[in-house]
Amino acid sequence: MVRPLSDDSYKIIKWQLDTFSDFKQVVSEGGKEVFTQFVFPSGSYKKNISSQTVNKLCRLIRDRKSMEEWIAHDFRRSLTTILTSHDVALHVSEKMLGHSLGGVLEIYNKNEWLPEQQEAYDKWANLILK
Repeated sequence: MVRPLSDDSYKIIKWQLDTFSDFKQVVSEGGKEVFTQFVFPSGSYKKNISSQTVNKLCRLIRDRKSMEEWIAHDFRRSLTTILTSHDVALHVSEKMLGHSLGGVLEIYNKNEWLPEQQEAYDKWANLILK
């Protein structure tokens, strides 16, 4: 799966890499030091962050801020709802979510709309980060 990223996404990923790329941890097998290979590592730094970890973080934020209940998956709903209300075509937001378009579209049209996704990711970054 190919996804174009906004410049702001690159900044976040660069920060993650700068922060964690030289993070050493001791692996129990043999006690040797290794570097984490993940941009968003798990708590053990041995694998990528899991959806369970993200949901746990969401619960922690929600509870500490006394917010009404929400889960990480709600971000996906928000993305498509907000972007389509800002003139991003539905088929583009669906591709951004990794959804197939279904039916005849899925069979005959293999376009990924990468330039349109890039524009939509830039729009999303501007909406949520600025």
